[in-house]
Amino acid sequence: MKKIVLTGGGTAGHIIPNLALIPYLSGNEIHYIGSGGMEKTFAANSGVIYHEIPCVKLVRKLSFSTLAVPFKLMKCVNEAKKVLREIKPDVIFSKGGYVSLPVALAKPKKVPLILHESDCTPGLANRLSIGKCDVMFTSFDCIKNKKAECTGSPIRRELYCGDKLKAARECGFSGKRKVLLAFGGSLGARSICEAVRKNAPSLCKKYDVVLVTGAGNSRKSDVQGFVEKEFLPDIGNYFALADIVISRGGSNSLFELMSLKKPTLCIPLPKGISRGDQLDNAAYFSKKGCIEVLPDGEYLSENLLTAVESTDQNKKSLCKNMQKLKNTDGTRKIAHRILAAAVISPAFEFLLNLLYRVAPTALFYGQRLDKRVFAAGCFVILFRPCRSHAYRADDSRGDQRRNQRFCLSVH
Repeated sequence: MKKIVLTGGGTAGHIIPNLALIPYLSGNEIHYIGSGGMEKTFAANSGVIYHEIPCVKLVRKLSFSTLAVPFKLMKCVNEAKKVLREIKPDVIFSKGGYVSLPVALAKPKKVPLILHESDCTPGLANRLSIGKCDVMFTSFDCIKNKKAECTGSPIRRELYCGDKLKAARECGFSGKRKVLLAFGGSLGARSICEAVRKNAPSLCKKYDVVLVTGAGNSRKSDVQGFVEKEFLPDIGNYFALADIVISRGGSNSLFELMSLKKPTLCIPLPKGISRGDQLDNAAYFSKKGCIEVLPDGEYLSENLLTAVESTDQNKKSLCKNMQKLKNTDGTRKIAHRILAAAVISPAFEFLLNLLYRVAPTALFYGQRLDKRVFAAGCFVILFRPCRSHAYRADDSRGDQRRNQRFCLSVH
């Protein structure tokens, strides 16, 4: 049994991919290092050993408050060192977010660190951690770095096993009309909620609508066929129910929707509110013809109905282009590499490093591979770890029916 540390937090995009990996890492001692934020709530029911450490927000603007950031960060790193000394991990997997930086900086020298970057451009925590990592997996293939390797995003297994009839019963839908699902990520989205509410009478002439508002933002509505919910604990059921989805441009949400082949209208956060990563994510999939994009602004409500109708009309071409995508579901590949990095003994690593040094450069098409990445790759090829207990989740091209059959057999 190996000790595996997962870290990442702040938003669901930094937490859910970690939780998606846990079933594939079963049979090992799994620890989660996070803050007192939402990751603590998410991890509570996942069967992992949770460790809470303080974290500091890295402010990008120069001010008096930023002068104390280095000292606060040093304190967080010391706390992370204490936790890591207690755990003695065999491998650390970091999904990013402010809480992951102290863990990356505190990692013991001989313990492999694997990063995962979801967005088209690396976040600040991952940029500061990349010097300490052995490899950085990426969801997108547009990040150029010698340590970067495109694997896709970890996708929750339960999304492939959704029960749309159960979701329809919970909402009181007849099942005779198309369903529009609108959500704005784990923290909700005020502008999307207001736009959908304003257009609800028109939308409900053709669709049954489910609006996910976030905590404390739901309202009662008199519009027939319009339901508001704060959270969707069984979101796989609602993804199965949905014919069209309105979503923000978070990488995790978009990759889940691409894996499920759901026609999507993306409304990314504007650059003034975020660092612009959602705009880049949306532009990437829009360029490949996989989603429709609607800018968030003062005319969002006026343009929403037309954009939804356009997405509905183009859904066949959108789904066809989704079928062409590669590396959407990287769960199994990432889990294999984590386990491989955890089980490689020093002696085995020495032999592989020796092979790495004497192997012809031409064998790798002129690319110099990281030693531990090379070692992990060889181990995966030779021994295929976690095959015995990994759930057969979708590969990059996906087969929903196969996953549904498997999930039924598990249940």
